[in-house]
Amino acid sequence: MNGGMIIVEKARGTVRFFSPDGREVLTRMNGLEVPIDKLFSGLTLEDAVADAKRFAEGALSQKVQQKMRGVSCRPVVSDVAVRYRIKMGFGRGRAHQRELAFEPGEQIVRKGDFGREFFWVKDGLVEADRVVYAPGTVFGRAALNDCVRKSDVFAKTRVRLIAIDKDHPDLRNKRPVIVKKFYEEGRNIHRVRPHAHLDRICI
Repeated sequence: MNGGMIIVEKARGTVRFFSPDGREVLTRMNGLEVPIDKLFSGLTLEDAVADAKRFAEGALSQKVQQKMRGVSCRPVVSDVAVRYRIKMGFGRGRAHQRELAFEPGEQIVRKGDFGREFFWVKDGLVEADRVVYAPGTVFGRAALNDCVRKSDVFAKTRVRLIAIDKDHPDLRNKRPVIVKKFYEEGRNIHRVRPHAHLDRICI
């Protein structure tokens, strides 16, 4: 997974109001704003911004519903824009090591991606093909073997990961530790999937 994270600070949108029979009623609200302090990640900046806009749409709708309590109309949010700043990973060249955070259920790795990074679980639980990775474990050997990811990976709880580029300058010094961690990963996989070939489920 190559990508990064943004911090969204504020969202703005336009709200239109519809009656139960689909007619537009009331005057539309232009430039309604809500403060947001939340991290969004993506393989590209566009992915992260799109996710942020979807979240902001819900936040704006909720704010309107609170304002319009007792009024029987349906608010529809459009033209959502978010104010954000890049936290890491976008537009700064290739970072050798970076920290990523994910919420429960968020996708970390997509099957078919080509990845240059492997991941060290700092906090939380990660799941891939019924195998759970706890703090201190690693996954992502596809990066070391120059192959595509063979499995989807999701955050099972709130997760913090250290993503390490395969060309990290200190990797040679740490190679014995990394090799041991991937050996432990293989044993963990075989406990859940005894007949699995590691090269066929390479994350």
